Amino acid sequence: MKESDFIEDGIDSEIPSVKELLQYLNSSEDFMRWRAAKALGIMNIKEAIPNLIKKLETDKSWGVRMNAAEALGMLEAKEAIPVLIEALLKDEDEQVREISANALGNFNEKSIKKALKEALNDECEDVKLAAKKILESYDGSD
Repeated sequence: MKESDFIEDGIDSEIPSVKELLQYLNSSEDFMRWRAAKALGIMNIKEAIPNLIKKLETDKSWGVRMNAAEALGMLEAKEAIPVLIEALLKDEDEQVREISANALGNFNEKSIKKALKEALNDECEDVKLAAKKILESYDGSD
């Protein structure tokens, strides 16, 4: 994570602390929340997992939900699998669904394979392609 990533978006003149990033997840500014979600994943901050799950479930901004899904995948947060599956299959935004599919690619579990197979019927080609690519990467076990 580079300092300039935050300066450009006006968060701070220095790389924020974990405590600050967790606070930024509750900012009224969408860009503050989505940048914080992404940074927490990049920085491998496991303590952020419950907060990121909540953001994926409830945030009004598709960008925040998308970055929360990506961060949960980076963190390999097994406890987030049900929420990632829900986002893959039901989020209103196709980018959130696509990133949720990619995040689920970090796990090899039967419940995920079933959801990915269901996502092959998504209306968005990018979601279908992401699901297909992940299914093809599995070792063939069901």
